[in-house]
Amino acid sequence: MKKFIILVIVLISIIVLSSGLEISKKIRVVILPAKASHGWLKADVDFLLSMLEEAMTDLGRFEVYSRSHVKEIMKERGLAQMGMTDVDAEKLGKLAGAQYVILLTLNNLDTGVSDGKYWASAQLSIRLLDISNGEVVATKSIDYNTGSYFKSYDEAKKALFEYIKMQFVLVMRKFFKLKATVVKVENGKAYLKGVDPELLKVGMIFKIEGGLGKVGYVKIEKEEDGYVVADVLYGDVKPGLPAKEMPLFGGGGAFSLNYYSGLTSSNISAFGIGFTAWKNLYVEASYLAGSVLSYIPFDVVLGMRFNLLRLGRIYAGVHAGADILGIYDTDKEDVIMMTFGAAAGVDGRYEFDPTSGVFLKLDYKYLFGMGGFNALSAGYYMGF
Repeated sequence: MKKFIILVIVLISIIVLSSGLEISKKIRVVILPAKASHGWLKADVDFLLSMLEEAMTDLGRFEVYSRSHVKEIMKERGLAQMGMTDVDAEKLGKLAGAQYVILLTLNNLDTGVSDGKYWASAQLSIRLLDISNGEVVATKSIDYNTGSYFKSYDEAKKALFEYIKMQFVLVMRKFFKLKATVVKVENGKAYLKGVDPELLKVGMIFKIEGGLGKVGYVKIEKEEDGYVVADVLYGDVKPGLPAKEMPLFGGGGAFSLNYYSGLTSSNISAFGIGFTAWKNLYVEASYLAGSVLSYIPFDVVLGMRFNLLRLGRIYAGVHAGADILGIYDTDKEDVIMMTFGAAAGVDGRYEFDPTSGVFLKLDYKYLFGMGGFNALSAGYYMGF
């Protein structure tokens, strides 16, 4: 559950980058530590680098040179393991045959304990260096504290590195965007060429840009007869137009106001996290208005969600799962009461584009000892 919360925080965060690069085949990269300062041990650096290399490989659009290969070249050329300059990195990247070098400046790594719970924090920056001209083409700074939630320093540090990895993946996907061309449109399907199909995943969304500000959106379905076949979602999709990847992860969520049993709550819903593993996961969390003194009522649902239909920009689905209603005491920093039950409902949204829209859902909840009641929510949708 902690990993899920971290994932949602990362996916809905706003990242500012340059316009990025459009690619149609794998890019060769190498990941290097530019500098490691306070608190960073060699073992921590190596562990983080291995996590980032694995994440880059899993993205499927990068050819990542292994640490063992890089270390061998550094040893042969007498280059330092830490404190690498841009010139050293450019030289090493050329020797390794890379097109880009990712340089990590690791400024600070701290751990601590508060009330018997452990935390970890880090400050670092990521720079992307173009080997062809030595230019730094993108930068990203990360400053994050896990909070005191973990049973050991190792757990807190691992959660910290997971957060860094997910931020890193998001940066790389936003900067290196896939591109293709629409070659024909038939029966609600767009047929794309110009991109290596091995770089694609089912469910990826591409934006089609035409003239006079006209845009359309397609979702990748399969490879067939030398084409990449995509479902036309909505908008203007015509042959000859460029198709550019929208760096979304196949999920969505909503911020909404929720009303049931005479109470109003702020509500966060998340569903369809990821293209495969958590495709149908549904999570909902509500903070109920009407708290008394230090007592805060909350409601959490964990279950599954499935799409029922799509009509242009309109989507509808069903969801169901286990429901937990509880009361949190802010003075004691502990849950003092919980009751369990089940929730099920229908939801719908109207998309302005795949990243935003309006959201509406209707639920029936049954809680043991309290009975059943209806809940209505309306709010803002975000795709991620």
